Amino acid sequence: KRFPKLKKYVEIGRGIEFKRGLDIDEIIKHTQFSGSKEGFYSYEEDTLIERLPKLVWLNVSKEAVNTYAKGMIFQPFILLNRIRSSRTPWRLRAWIDFEGHPCGKAFLPIVPNKGVSLYVIWALLNSPFSNAYVYDNCMAQDNNEGILKNMPVHFENKDLSKIDSLAREYFKLDSSEYVLSDVKR
Repeated sequence: KRFPKLKKYVEIGRGIEFKRGLDIDEIIKHTQFSGSKEGFYSYEEDTLIERLPKLVWLNVSKEAVNTYAKGMIFQPFILLNRIRSSRTPWRLRAWIDFEGHPCGKAFLPIVPNKGVSLYVIWALLNSPFSNAYVYDNCMAQDNNEGILKNMPVHFENKDLSKIDSLAREYFKLDSSEYVLSDVKR
């Protein structure tokens, strides 16, 4: 039996692609500058999946950006690493950005639709199933959004509330100041 594809439940895009020839200090800085918005440019190898990558100030002006793609959606979304996180089968790292920051091309912004929660998609993308699927189907260095869009998922007529509540509970287990939350502090 053929299962529906992930693209039925989410929109997957690419982050902002900056114009060629720009120096890195024209694209990102650690302090605010004209034409910038706080967002994500890259992530550290040890960034945990329940904590967002470090925020930097991205140049989102027309002079610096080649294409905005889905990198500026300004709504809660899943931030997925575009460049594989390792050569092992564990290639995917997904985070939830509840504030909708802009992101660079190192990420694939993913927005759920069809009534599937951010937490369910986050749990799916960080699961052994998704990592094995990408490991088996994507031989390139990048986690290809086309391959992800065609990943089979079987959400039809399924009660996803248990997955949603377990994923929410996972976030509550970490009590540090960087815990992700639906509610602003």
